[in-house]
Amino acid sequence: MNKYLPLGKLSFGMGDRFGQQGKAQLRACQLATDLGAHFVPVWNKSNREHSFIGTEPSSLRAEADAAVKALGWKQSYHVDADHIRLETVDRFIAPSDFFTIDVADSIGKPAAAADVKAFVDRHPELIGRLVILNTAAFASERIPARIAGCKIPLIGPLLVRGFNGFAWPATWMAMHRRRLTPEEKRGYLFPYESWGARVAVSAFVRDIPLSPAHPSWTTLKAVEAGLVQFKDRSTLIVWGGRDFCFNATFLARWQELFPAARCERIADAGHYVLEDAATEVLPLICGHLLK
Repeated sequence: MNKYLPLGKLSFGMGDRFGQQGKAQLRACQLATDLGAHFVPVWNKSNREHSFIGTEPSSLRAEADAAVKALGWKQSYHVDADHIRLETVDRFIAPSDFFTIDVADSIGKPAAAADVKAFVDRHPELIGRLVILNTAAFASERIPARIAGCKIPLIGPLLVRGFNGFAWPATWMAMHRRRLTPEEKRGYLFPYESWGARVAVSAFVRDIPLSPAHPSWTTLKAVEAGLVQFKDRSTLIVWGGRDFCFNATFLARWQELFPAARCERIADAGHYVLEDAATEVLPLICGHLLK
């Protein structure tokens, strides 16, 4: 048995606002069908509209079913619960075929990280072409001494939050071919202007797992294990060869994980490879993603 509701290619939404329009609306659908327009009629009505008129979700289903029976409609039809929220959904579950979620409260707000991760974990098929830059998504005990110093209890937060000892050095350490322009440098440092604004950077450095004893090690190992599901994706690796942190060892690990990937190593570019070698990198990425 198919557990999914089969949907037609084309549908036509009809709002039975006053609870009296079902037959007239379906008759219009019949006339349109006679003229060669084939679609699935969908009656929809929101909780707000039900409350204004004094109808119930079950009455919309009854209206649709009665119209279909009276006019002898033999094609598919549906009832949609329109603009539904968690606090209003219960009354709509039994009489509705599907639901249009009201997202008004979420407009302009980022989704919770846990929700995004759960969605991506459930739908790896939605991930198409991949581009990998200088980074890691697998366990490693290698770390530059300059970053390791930022992980030292008490001293690390003082360096990172008090002296901006992570973001500021990166503005010159992460470039090799050229220097960041003053405007670019201001852009990189703008989010980290104070002790309070650097709290996330400090937490990020402390959260870099270097051994199985670290609380995040298990999570990172799970991420690494999950990379195998993307081995068949068309993958481009663009790598700055003069990265002080993610060096050739990390590149080699990516190539082990994605042996079919196209790899473009830019020998004299640093960690900020997008800035350091923009004239080469951007066409490579655009060409790969738009292929």
